[in-house]
Amino acid sequence: MKEPDYTMKMMATSGSLMADETCRTTSRRWVENGEEKTKEFSYTLPFDHHFRYRHAVDNHNNLRHSLPSWEDTWVTQRWELRVLAFVIAICEVNAYLAIRFIEGKTCMPTLLNFCRKYGWQLIMNDDFVEDTVEHCQLTLEGAHTLCRAPPHARLFRNRHWICDAMQRYQQYACGYLGCNNRIRTYCACRPGVWLCGTCHVRHVLDEQERGD
Repeated sequence: MKEPDYTMKMMATSGSLMADETCRTTSRRWVENGEEKTKEFSYTLPFDHHFRYRHAVDNHNNLRHSLPSWEDTWVTQRWELRVLAFVIAICEVNAYLAIRFIEGKTCMPTLLNFCRKYGWQLIMNDDFVEDTVEHCQLTLEGAHTLCRAPPHARLFRNRHWICDAMQRYQQYACGYLGCNNRIRTYCACRPGVWLCGTCHVRHVLDEQERGD
């Protein structure tokens, strides 16, 4: 399809080998015996679909390989794990593009912020995590909810609160930029990192600036 003597083979799983009214038209010019000739024709459906939608593969791959990506982060030589990383990355980008198609591009976070929120949704999923400890359910809109730690909470590890503090409502120093307020609250996006109410507002503003 590039030059008159260039042959292109394509395998299609849908459409016909005919051109209809939706197919694009194109023209080719060449010189034959010193005379310039022109030929106009319509692409058949398989070729029309190829040239019309081939950008979708490049757009998808650009998102899939944007750092930090699964395949670049999970360095492994085992082909089973490489296939798994590829499948997870595909599902991740598909979920992002599906929500962007429904919600619109203007109100969507960046792919990195979406993946962070999506990851916490999977971690705190009630269908997989059986835990009586209170936790915050994350949504795209409420990923930065200010939450209160459960009684006797000491730290957050392996998706669970470790509740072995001596005092029922043990307080800890806020961990934001040297703030020393004694609290037991945290942001839903970072369980275990103690944040007071004032610093939580700063944290949300910082995350919004990063997303912009």
